Amino acid sequence: TRQNTTKQIGSSRQQRFENARCAFTCAAKLPKDQPILLIDDVFTTGATLQYGAQALQNAGAERIWIAVIARQPLDKEAK
Repeated sequence: TRQNTTKQIGSSRQQRFENARCAFTCAAKLPKDQPILLIDDVFTTGATLQYGAQALQNAGAERIWIAVIARQPLDKEAK
């Protein structure tokens, strides 16, 4: 579950990681023997996937697969 609704558009790489660090939680304990698929619509810095996967691991997931729909480089002006 996403815990906040911060917007990443226009954010710097550092801001994106700060926003994502506490953005996700998993309320249920996950089975260790079942793979989990984490899907992100757009990959820019990887912060969403990193901290989303961490929340799943904290809930017990051992095998996490990741799928991304699109890749968007970070805007050079948002450094």
